[in-house]
Order: sequence, then C-alpha cells, then structure tokens
Amino acid sequence: MSDAKKNEEEKNDRMHRGIKNARRRRKQECINEEETNAKKEQKCMKRKKRRMHKCRRKKEKERRMQRRMKKKRMIECIEEKKKTHAEEENKNA
Repeated sequence: MSDAKKNEEEKNDRMHRGIKNARRRRKQECINEEETNAKKEQKCMKRKKRRMHKCRRKKEKERRMQRRMKKKRMIECIEEKKKTHAEEENKNA
C-alpha cells in the first residue's frame, strides 16, 4: 500500500514539476517575444530617424541650390544692367 502511495506521490510530483516547467517555459517565451518586439521597434525607429535625416539633408541641399541659383540670376541681372547702361552711354556720347 505504501509503495502504491509513494508511486502516486512521485507521479503527482513529476506532474507538478512538469506544470511548473511549462509555466516557466511559457513565461520565458513571453519575455523573449517582448525582447524581440522591442528590438524590432528600435530598429524601426533607427530606420525612421535615418530616413528623416536623409530627407532633411536633401531639403537643405535643395535650399542651397535655390540660393545659389538666385545669386547667379541677380549677378547676371546686374551685369546685364551694366552692359545696357554702358551701351546707352556710348550711344549718347
């Protein structure tokens, strides 16, 4: 009788350990999943920041080009005015 009782207790202990192990495993899987999600989130944020930075650089480059073109046009306009003024001076003289 005592052997049967011991076997039953051992069986219950094994089952209980199995349940505990399963809980621990599930908990660990959940933690691992959360960690991988956090890593993915960080990666996504890095990519987003990089894209934004790239876009900002592109816009700045565009603005510089616009300013450069504006300066060129102003210089050309001034030179054109000087040329026409000089031609008028020559006609009058």
